[in-house]
Amino acid sequence: MCAGTLRALAYLHANDVIRRDVKAANVMVTQDFTARVGDLGASRDVDLDDTMTRIGSPVYMAPEMLKRRGDARSDVYSLGILLYECLYGDVPFRGESEWEVLRKHETAAPEFPESALPADCEVIRRCLAKQPEDRF
Repeated sequence: MCAGTLRALAYLHANDVIRRDVKAANVMVTQDFTARVGDLGASRDVDLDDTMTRIGSPVYMAPEMLKRRGDARSDVYSLGILLYECLYGDVPFRGESEWEVLRKHETAAPEFPESALPADCEVIRRCLAKQPEDRF
């Protein structure tokens, strides 16, 4: 699923489209296990002006989206959340309120189960870097 999602995002980014709402509910898997990214309603052409409304699901939202900024690296952050969810069965940041979850995106480091492979942790940590320039 993640490889197909990566290909879809690479295609969108190569065509100057930022997805802005990468999450499990927007990834469909076909009978032959091909992943498709759907619900492109939140996507935006990178050539549009810089005014962005807050779009996205709080548990998948990159920290910079809270400041109404974002680019392809924001999608990489959300993809890191999705990868964590695929590997470990839940998202890395939960809270009692939307605000608490969003605050964790800004400040908290993901915690990994003891069974997590070091290489997987390294990829996810880089995807979830707080500063966009530190991501893939």
